Amino acid sequence: MASFNLEVKYYNTFFFLYVTTKLNGSSNPTATGIKQEFHAVFPGLPYKGYSGTTDNQIEYDESINFVGNSTTKPISNVNRGSNIFDGSDKGSNFVIEESRIRGAFNNQPADLGVRAFLREEENKAKYRSNALVFSGVYNSRTSFNETNVFSIGQDITRSVDPSYGSIQLIDSMDNDLTIFQENKVNRALVDKDAIYTAEGQALTTAGKNVIGQITPYVGDYGISKNPESFAKYGFRRYFSDKYRNSILRLSRDGITEISEYGMKDFFRDELNKVSDGFKSVTSPAITAVVQFPPDSLSSNSYALNTLGAWVVTSTALTDDELPEVGSIVEYYNTSTNTWVTTNAVVTGENRANKLLFLSEAGFENFIDSGDENPSGQLRFISQTTEKVVGGYDAYQDQYVVSLQRRSGSKTDDETSDYYNTLHYDEKVRGWVSFYSYRPEVAFSMKSRYFSTKDGKLYEHYEGGFLGDNVFQSITPCDMGTFYGTFTKSNVIFVFNQNPNRVKTFTTIDYEGSNRWQVDWIRTDDKSKLQASTNGDESKVILSYNEGEYTDGGITYYSGFNQRENKYYANIINNSPQRPGEVVFGNQMTGVKGFVAKVSMSTDTLNTGDLKELFSVGSNVI
Repeated sequence: MASFNLEVKYYNTFFFLYVTTKLNGSSNPTATGIKQEFHAVFPGLPYKGYSGTTDNQIEYDESINFVGNSTTKPISNVNRGSNIFDGSDKGSNFVIEESRIRGAFNNQPADLGVRAFLREEENKAKYRSNALVFSGVYNSRTSFNETNVFSIGQDITRSVDPSYGSIQLIDSMDNDLTIFQENKVNRALVDKDAIYTAEGQALTTAGKNVIGQITPYVGDYGISKNPESFAKYGFRRYFSDKYRNSILRLSRDGITEISEYGMKDFFRDELNKVSDGFKSVTSPAITAVVQFPPDSLSSNSYALNTLGAWVVTSTALTDDELPEVGSIVEYYNTSTNTWVTTNAVVTGENRANKLLFLSEAGFENFIDSGDENPSGQLRFISQTTEKVVGGYDAYQDQYVVSLQRRSGSKTDDETSDYYNTLHYDEKVRGWVSFYSYRPEVAFSMKSRYFSTKDGKLYEHYEGGFLGDNVFQSITPCDMGTFYGTFTKSNVIFVFNQNPNRVKTFTTIDYEGSNRWQVDWIRTDDKSKLQASTNGDESKVILSYNEGEYTDGGITYYSGFNQRENKYYANIINNSPQRPGEVVFGNQMTGVKGFVAKVSMSTDTLNTGDLKELFSVGSNVI
């Protein structure tokens, strides 16, 4: 028997693959034009191929770049097949894959394997809003990763009761999975099952199911369609159920309705106004003076290759005019006097330079460059939803909820009040304050509380807007200032001594900082259905500093006066005459009635200072 020696140059074998691409978006492989470039990234030997536009050889240089080499000659005898590849391809779409795992000697080889094909009788997408699906396992120690494997041959789905609506949110804690449906909250075991003894005691045992037994929490509560209201801290989780007008806490003692702690009526009314579904909102029209493409900013130093498409507005946009990211762009066609909808959307803004960034898809030239003063009208259409935004303030240890709705809601008789932001404190089991800010997202990190507005990140309590360098030294922010806007703090309360008797409230006093004023005091305040009030109303009582004036070299105080670190003032009646009154109007000191409603707020001096209010009292006769 004859024998011979065979020299093997490489210990590995390779798959030589061809990846097809389109030309100019065309499915015709013989079409001419610019070919979509395919970058081959693979381990092992470098691959030498050819570009689609030149005859120069290109080489993979380990950095996902192709380097030209003009000294080599193209290989023209690559078998491309017939009626498949055109002559200009030069082999740039050929890719080499190694056949052995990690390319190591004597490692296990890989092949294409068996490719089974099963035709579905009904080839349609199926939506299972009440089911969960899980993939294969991932082991970081052995680098075994099957997170992209969803085998239909295995039981990889787990369903909850569909009568409670769709699954809106899932949250893991320890080894349990909490499943929030629209009308129910469930708890599922992960990688274990619960079995019961003859005495009815539950035992936990390891199981082969990824998601074990699903057990509902007591109470018909869910998260409605507001998963954005969810927040958690430690073992406590908070969320809203607007279908039941409730704010809820899920803890070790089960579900508790924390909206009942002094705020049941408020949440009943306000959550009922938050509606489901999308709303189409059209912004006010704005004027743009320059656009790119096709115009350029020759007098500015913007890097056009990094900005993409943009327009320059004639004036800096206000908060009401600023469109939301993702809004659809419309421009006014002066020849047809109609608004034309484009495919462009808003991608960002630079208010300082009056720039609006847009996607280039469907972008059109709406500014006639031949005009002496070129300009165009734009407006923006956004699809928005009404939200119940939740977060946790780890700095103050409080749950934050912001009820945000749009005009045209279920009831919109309050023409300007479209949001309410509140904080709940576990230590006092109550809602401690309303706030004037309207966050898009609220969260905490390392005991610091952050929120976002118009895509910008803000830190509360310690700083303001976080710039490009989030680790820079930040000066403390002013009290009552959110997102650069100052809002006066105020508190409304009731005096109700001897409730069954008509009284005259003659004075008011308080303990706290010297920057508080009384906006009004009303007795027997009217309801919405009454044409006029049945009681009296006082004049404004200025703060200690704002009411200070000098006459003849002597200092007087027209508002609050100070004595022994306490501030007090007389109440001056400011009511019109009513029939049957013996003494009325400003001829009488004080306001009379069964009950007095009082509004106090901070003054306009030193707006960033800390202003505290400890107690308020009144003298009655």
